[in-house]
This record gives sequence, structure tokens and C-alpha cells, in this order.
Amino acid sequence: MMPAFDKQLTENEILALGAYIRHAGSAQQQRLANLEAQSVERGEYLAYAGDCVACHSAEGGEPFAGGLPFVTPFGTVYSTNITPHTTEGIGTYDFDDFRAALVAGKGKNGYLYPAMPYTSYQYLTDQDMVDLWEYMQSITAVPRRNDDNSMMFPSNIRLGLLGWNIVFMDTDPIDYQVPEELKTEVENVEKWQQGKYWVAGLGHCSECHTPRNIAQALIPERIFQGNLIDGWNAPDITANELYVDGWDEATLTDFLHTGHSDKGTAFAGMADVVKNSLSLMTREDIESMSYYLLSGDINNTISSDAVPLQPKGFDEDSYATDIYTTYRQTCGACHGDDGKGRDPIAPTLLNNGIIMHSDPFNTIAVTVRGLQPTYLDKDRNFMPMASFEDVLSDQRLAELITFVRLHLGDREEPVTAEHVREVRETLEAAGYAGGLHTTPEMYESRDKNINIR
Repeated sequence: MMPAFDKQLTENEILALGAYIRHAGSAQQQRLANLEAQSVERGEYLAYAGDCVACHSAEGGEPFAGGLPFVTPFGTVYSTNITPHTTEGIGTYDFDDFRAALVAGKGKNGYLYPAMPYTSYQYLTDQDMVDLWEYMQSITAVPRRNDDNSMMFPSNIRLGLLGWNIVFMDTDPIDYQVPEELKTEVENVEKWQQGKYWVAGLGHCSECHTPRNIAQALIPERIFQGNLIDGWNAPDITANELYVDGWDEATLTDFLHTGHSDKGTAFAGMADVVKNSLSLMTREDIESMSYYLLSGDINNTISSDAVPLQPKGFDEDSYATDIYTTYRQTCGACHGDDGKGRDPIAPTLLNNGIIMHSDPFNTIAVTVRGLQPTYLDKDRNFMPMASFEDVLSDQRLAELITFVRLHLGDREEPVTAEHVREVRETLEAAGYAGGLHTTPEMYESRDKNINIR
């Protein structure tokens, strides 16, 4: 039952409260009235291109209201409420405040942790910043209090982040000139430039796919060479790796735009990126991203001696081996006796980008920890994959993965029992046992208000 305020507040206090509520409502209406519809619509597109909702929404929480934890070597950082709520969100920000946070990592209450990819967002055009600002003012204000970060000393001293920015943040303008060594390869310069804008800026692909140094800063000389996150390898997506693994513009665009392609299916964190961001962009923009990634850039070129892998599948000799029997018993029921998959039960392993990848980490990890469906498409959800950690020994698992990578991925390098043990111990120490944060409940509650026109 609602309390009677006349017994708790004086008459003047009640009048003051009423005036405040009327003023707040009037301010909200005035703020919305001042927004430009076209700018808001463009800003909405940019917000999802930047994957803002994925990071600034807790599981099952309201969009953009924050609360998602980011575990770092220095403690846990929680995403913040970026709705226009005046006390819990960014309702007191003006455009200059918003811009400072977005591109310089400077909030009204101190410097931001670089878990917020402002090092990438700094490349937005001025107009895109304005449009994004207009949209963020239009969304529903949510009165959710921000979580307290739990960072160890001295990382909990925000002023120290200014020093981090000075040392590690490259503030030079982004260079959209095609490198001299790529000019004969890049036939569509405009498409390459468009792709670079999305990949380097709002897409912030390097933030996950680039190794970091001891201070958790990106290593620019190793851009896109892969990085371990949440017990998975955000894989090497350099132009050389993509070329060797047999990706082309069509398959990479399908993968990024839908999460499904002839070369496999997005899972774990990448499934969230597809679901909450890339799938909501136009295919033209995704094609430009694929074109840029496949073409390469500075510190990211295709080696002159690189040769695409050409997996042929199992042959008669392989069918006669003892290890193929193990394959049929553990993998064949879902992925097919020939490894070509059984849609919609399980994806193909033949010509699969993860199987063909130079680093077998994810192939090992998925067999150790299992895999839940990613719910990218309600009508096409692959079955959960069971963990084989207690089914096969490290030695047998190494032999099986080596066999699969050889015949279905054309990778000749053997996977050793020591490698399997290292991956398993890494996952066990981190407490990963197959659970991903993409769930049916999240599909219903987290994304229910997403609406891209």
C-alpha cells in the first residue's frame, strides 16, 4: 500500500515534490521535442553498429541500463547506465560531456576504464557523434543504479587512467589511404575505406581480436592476431589468416551478418556481437567490413607465400582407421559421418573456419567445455554440444582433433596431449564449464525492445 505522504512530509515539501515532478516531466518533453527525427534514426543505427546495447545491458536487464561485468586481470568493471536518467544515467550530460566520454574516455565523474572502447570510438565522424547523441537522448530513462567496480589498487585510482591514455592511446587521425603495398590489390578504394571506418571505429573489432600488453593496451603491431577472452580465443582475423583459411567476401559477410555461413557458425561472444549488432546493419556495410578485413592494411598483409588450405574430407584410408571409429562415436551422430554437418542439428566441420584455423585452441576448448545453442535464429538453432572432458583422455582427444583438422581442415600440424592439457587446465582454473551468457531467457528479455528500421 502506498504511504500517505501528508503524514511524512510537510505541506511545503509536498508542493516542492510536485513541482519537481512537473518540471522533470516538462524537461523530458522539451528534450524530446528538440531532437531531430532523422538524426535520431541514424543514431539508432550507429548505436547498434557500435554494439552499445550488448555491453551496457545486464542479462535480463533493461537495454542500455548497464550492469554487465567485465572481468580483467586487475578486477571487475561493470558497464554503466547510459540512459538519459538524470541521477542514475547520463541525463545531466551535454554533447561535449558525451563526446569526451565517447572519444577521450573522460566521464563527468572521472576517467573511464578502457573496457569502454573509446580508443576505437575516437574515429567517429563529428556528424555520427551528433546523431548518436541525439539517439541516446531519445531512449527511455531507466532508474537503475550503477554497480560499484571492484578494481585492485592502484587500478582503482581513476586519475591513473589519464596516464594510461597518455602512454597507450594513439590519438593521431585515422589514415584512410590505402597502403602502397596494397594499391594493386584493393580495386574498390571507397569500399575499403568504408569498411575500415566500421571495423576500426564503431565495430571496434581490434578490441577483442588483438593481443594486449601487461597494461591491457592493444599491441598495434599485432593487430587482429587473436586474443583469449572469457575462455575462448577471439581468433586471428588478419588478412593472411582469412586467406589461408579459405574465407571470401560472401562467406565472411554471411557469417558476420547472420552468424551462419558455409564455413561455420558464430558462438560465444561473437554470437552476441552478431545478434545485437552486426545483424542489425545493412548488408552493404557488412560487405565493406568483409572487403576491408580480407584486403588487409598496415601491419596486416597477406604473405607472398600464403596458400589457401583445401580440405578434401575423409578418404577411404581414413574411414578404415581406429580414430575414425572414435570420430563416429563422439562426433558423427551430430556432425555427420562425413563431417559435413546436419542442419539444423550441427554445423559442418569440413571447411569450417575454426577447424582450419592455425590456432587449435577453440577446437580443443569446445570439446572440453561443450557448447550451448546461440539462439541467433529461432528457426535454426543447433543442438547443444556435450563436453568430452570426462569421455576422452587428453591423448585420445589430441589424436581425434589432429585427425579432424587434417582431413576436414587440411591442417597438418599435430595437436599434442600437452596442448590439450594446457587448454583444459586453463579453462578449469577459470571456472568455465560450458555455460555461455546467451540464453533463451536473454533472447526474450534482453532484446525485446531492439527495433532497427
